[in-house]
Amino acid sequence: EDLDVRLQTMVAVRQLSASQKCSFQFIDELQGLKPLLALGISDRLEIQREVAATLRNLSLGPPQNCSAIVRAGGAAVLMDFAVSADVEVAHQSLGVLANFLETVESQRTIFEAGVLQRLKYVLRSRSVVCCREALRALANLSSEYALTS
Repeated sequence: EDLDVRLQTMVAVRQLSASQKCSFQFIDELQGLKPLLALGISDRLEIQREVAATLRNLSLGPPQNCSAIVRAGGAAVLMDFAVSADVEVAHQSLGVLANFLETVESQRTIFEAGVLQRLKYVLRSRSVVCCREALRALANLSSEYALTS
């Protein structure tokens, strides 16, 4: 198993995920979410960064992308990434979580997975970009009345 090949593959997937057409093909036709999320458990920081950036690109697409990522189990990977010691991994994953929480369909699933505890932890961070994304996620979550009571 060549780790550099995995990294180069992740770089290519991240770049392709920036295109709406390619992201649709990656999610629907190629069913690439499960393998992508499986790489999230890698202990190589470079791969974690690429996975987080790819998920960020995918979450910027249509709302169906966010729903597909949540259904594939992406919330667990992202919440682990959110408390990463690496600022880039944490920042990207918090941005994805904030994007997820913009859609009402994803809010309950993310909320029930324990996102509040992770966001409270992140707010103690010294990283301004991580705190900003955590606050954006909290603002999006609080916009749904059913979850605020």
